[in-house]
Amino acid sequence: MNKITAYFQKLVFTESSTPVALFILCLLNFGLLIPSLGFYMDDWPYVFYAKLKGIDSLREMLMYDSRPNAAWLYMLGFRLLGFNPIAWHIFALLARFITVCSFWIFLRTLWLDRKTEALYISLLFAIYPFFMLQPFAVGSTHHWFGFFVFNLSLILMVLSIRSKGYQKWFFVCSALILEAVHLFTSEYFAGLELIRVAILWILILRTEAPTSKKIVHVFFNWIPYLVILGIFFYWRVVIFQNPEGVIRNEPVILSQLLNQPLQAITFLFNAFLTDFISVLTIGWQKATDVSTFNLASLFVQFKIAICLFGFALVFLYFRNLFSNATETQADWDKHSFGLAIFALMTGGLPIWLIGRSIVESKKFIIGFTVRSACYVWGIYINFYCN
Repeated sequence: MNKITAYFQKLVFTESSTPVALFILCLLNFGLLIPSLGFYMDDWPYVFYAKLKGIDSLREMLMYDSRPNAAWLYMLGFRLLGFNPIAWHIFALLARFITVCSFWIFLRTLWLDRKTEALYISLLFAIYPFFMLQPFAVGSTHHWFGFFVFNLSLILMVLSIRSKGYQKWFFVCSALILEAVHLFTSEYFAGLELIRVAILWILILRTEAPTSKKIVHVFFNWIPYLVILGIFFYWRVVIFQNPEGVIRNEPVILSQLLNQPLQAITFLFNAFLTDFISVLTIGWQKATDVSTFNLASLFVQFKIAICLFGFALVFLYFRNLFSNATETQADWDKHSFGLAIFALMTGGLPIWLIGRSIVESKKFIIGFTVRSACYVWGIYINFYCN
């Protein structure tokens, strides 16, 4: 027993263990029941069209869904995975995992010296208790794809600021291509595109230059990404037309801003405030609902056992985590909080501009504040630990 205790006391998890920790956490929370899962709710339109009308018919279906450019993603998915629900659920689990990893890499790229905070936030993002649509393995494909590609684009943008010459332009062009790919595949992350200017400000603020030059530098680095966003916006609002008789995802609030600005601004403010509070509270309320703890249920006993096992692993991991001694980047607290608030204010714009809110449907949450709420809670954890 003493040897086991001594082993765990000497055990140290380095930063290279982070992807393993993220995968184990995703597996414990979303992977154990995969053999018993099937297709659910939003999955069925995709399955119906692909199975009964042919995989190519997904173009028609997604035209009616106002996302015609997402058809290639689902057509590729059905050709590779077929109609086996287990295959789709394994794919969805891996999609969540690589998205979380890309999010972690983005944080580490932006804040080179904040290893622990990046880990805390990424672990929290992996299991944040609001986006509960993981069982919709087919229907959530474009959500995970969009978020993953968006993260990659941000990573490349950050790298471009730190690079020079041909390497810089390679990173910029790659980031712009990925920005266009995620925007024209799905509009969920169009609002979050606006956080690029805040990220650029964080990066350029660290340079030795007058404030006026920093502002100009931020603006000129932001222009290419703003142009791509503007092209998408023009295509989505002016060029793209829903099929005849279909009224879906129309930017009604955008039109209202021109005709009834006060009413539109009031709606946007109320939607932001309601969604902000909901995302930060409702998920945690349900996670701690005592009515779910019916110890007579075998399934509840199973959940409690997994939770206890998970808590033990997390405790062991945090207890033997890499040292925090080198994490000295002074801009973390105010800049991470500012980025969180900015993301909260912009992430919901694609939903709010069509006159809806996050609380209406949890599928909207991944493009809004899972990311932003994780910033906020990660900052809280940082303050608490210090």
